Amino acid sequence: MLRLMSAVCLCTILGGPILHATPAAVPHVRPQSPRIAAWLERGVAESATFRAIVERLEQSDVIVYLDIQPGLRQGLAAGLTWMAATPSARFVRASLRPDLPAREAVAMLGHELQHVLELAAHPDVRSEASLAALFARIGHATAITGDHWDTQAALRTGERVRLELLG
Repeated sequence: MLRLMSAVCLCTILGGPILHATPAAVPHVRPQSPRIAAWLERGVAESATFRAIVERLEQSDVIVYLDIQPGLRQGLAAGLTWMAATPSARFVRASLRPDLPAREAVAMLGHELQHVLELAAHPDVRSEASLAALFARIGHATAITGDHWDTQAALRTGERVRLELLG
């Protein structure tokens, strides 16, 4: 699910690139802990859908930090937060609850990365307000509150990743 809120600072990279990037390449999908890095690696290794999304994001102008956030609002397994934009890049954070089982965490990560891919397809989205407007336009409000959205594409992606992880 998509949760919008402001962030004050950008996070630093804890891990190296997941895909086969050249040494000069800067990864666009950036895990912020060993646990998230393991979930990301599992998704890339075991799900063609997940792998394709990560590969597409690596070609975009969006940088996504992946982290674990214990303080997600009740009922949310994951969320996407706008961070900042520069002339050459846009920054978001995808956060997951720490209590998710590994397979569910990878599926939710795929779900959130699909949201990032949806953002990447709209270069005009350059602020928290324009991100909210995008998801209000392409998605549907969730039952949690009026400031949370979801899309059919992200729901389908999460389910597809979940099934691919089952083999």
